[in-house]
Amino acid sequence: MLFFVVNVFFAQNTDEITENKKELDELRTQITNLQKTLDNKTSSEKKSYLALENINQQNLLLKRLVRKIKREEQNKINEIGRLETEITGYENGIKKLREEYSKYVIWQYKYGKKGELEFLLDSDSFNQAMNRLKYFSSITEANKTKLVNLKESVYTLKELKAKYKSEKKEQSILLSEKEKEQRNIEIKRSEKQNLLKELKESKEDLNEEINQKRLAEVAINELITKLEEDERKRLSAIQTEKLKTGKSPSVITFNYNKLSDFTKLKGKLSWPVEGGTVKRKFGEIENKKLKTKTWNYGIDIEAGKSSDVTAVAEGYVSAIKWIPGYGSVLILTHKNSFRTVYGHLDDIIVGEGDKVDFGTKLGTVNESIEGSLLHFEIWNSRNYQNPELWLVKK
Repeated sequence: MLFFVVNVFFAQNTDEITENKKELDELRTQITNLQKTLDNKTSSEKKSYLALENINQQNLLLKRLVRKIKREEQNKINEIGRLETEITGYENGIKKLREEYSKYVIWQYKYGKKGELEFLLDSDSFNQAMNRLKYFSSITEANKTKLVNLKESVYTLKELKAKYKSEKKEQSILLSEKEKEQRNIEIKRSEKQNLLKELKESKEDLNEEINQKRLAEVAINELITKLEEDERKRLSAIQTEKLKTGKSPSVITFNYNKLSDFTKLKGKLSWPVEGGTVKRKFGEIENKKLKTKTWNYGIDIEAGKSSDVTAVAEGYVSAIKWIPGYGSVLILTHKNSFRTVYGHLDDIIVGEGDKVDFGTKLGTVNESIEGSLLHFEIWNSRNYQNPELWLVKK
């Protein structure tokens, strides 16, 4: 039974390791492909806005990779601790079984069948003799069971020790990988800063960034639409289940009804960054320098370099996507079909599906050609809102 349980656990653990390895490999492949694309560019192309976007995207993926490696490393530490406890338990159990079985072997050697026979012949009655015979039989069967348990425990202990050795090896590999990827992040951060210095003087690249932001608004709109449709399907599935069974599912992954009422926050909403000022307002924006007009579905808040970005209300992380123009974009879903959008993020520390409270740190403000700008939007279903009407007046 012990052997079966341990092997089932190992099989489940192997499936989890395989899935984690697949995710890590996919991230590495994406990073490698982006670097190949960058390497194949000409010298002038490597000093462009698109090259900056490539580096930003690599940075995002590298940081996601490191977070996953850290999480996997922590899982290994937990698993190693669990194995150490289990190994100690088995070693103590084996020691006890050996001691108990040794006593039986010694008794058998000293007395054996002769001792049993004398004990039976010494009985006062037939019934007493039969009871003593049953007693001897039960001792024999119990010790046979002990011997089987001892053999199985020794085998299981061997399996656990092999697993422990494997986990320690994998932990060492993960540590090396984490250190390597952290060095890569520093390299990319340096590349980005050097490139930014050159691009900030380029009118052409600034124009390209603004064009990309125009396309990004369309992508965000499409993403909001998809989230709305996914939510409609989820609620429909819950309702169908309720009609079939007469009750709601016992587990509802996202219970938005238990969140605080977002509608009551109008005019009282805290700013997603401290000390920020609105550089680009909601609505139509005219850039006199570039002689262009764009529509802004939110506002762009100028903040200090690497300023913390926090959730303006409690909600669930519905999406974290890379969208050219706004880079890393995170969307929170709140009560009553409200959503807040945070663009130009860096160092994101939450994941899709996470529940966050008001004030929870989501990440930091990334730096672009225009500076350290956080793009912030508010949507109600598929209708975009003017964030300045919601944020508390400064």
